[in-house]
Amino acid sequence: MQLYETVNGEVKVRLLRDHQPNQAMLNEFQTAQFDCKMTKMELCGSRLHGYEVDDPACFLKVFLSLRNVTSDEIFIYKEDFQLSYDKKKFSFEAEDEFGVAGQFPNVIELEGDETKEGCLVFLIPKSAAQILFTYHEYADEEDPGKTYRLRYVLK
Repeated sequence: MQLYETVNGEVKVRLLRDHQPNQAMLNEFQTAQFDCKMTKMELCGSRLHGYEVDDPACFLKVFLSLRNVTSDEIFIYKEDFQLSYDKKKFSFEAEDEFGVAGQFPNVIELEGDETKEGCLVFLIPKSAAQILFTYHEYADEEDPGKTYRLRYVLK
């Protein structure tokens, strides 16, 4: 996995270790309705698209490729993707859409066999050493669903 980091206007690229035990599924997971592949991450610093956050926070863009594996139209909800850091017990939703190029909307519609690429924007502390990216699949009220995880060491 590549992590792009902008420092003083210069873009640095680092390779991250993926904690996926199944090397055939490196940086991706498969749900019953879609495949999700994380293509890269970018640490954007404290400013992004006209917005600024206070220290010690920074923006993290997570770039995804989502492919519908069914022949039916499906809806994927941004709020089902979460991110936590440094083994914290709580996680955060991606930020609402605010004009970042390629940023996914709150509801992602995929036609049968369609693939869409885009990004989700999260806030994390600059000091974060590890992240856990999750997707929680909700089946129905009686089935709690399944959680898919991708882990990365940033530092």
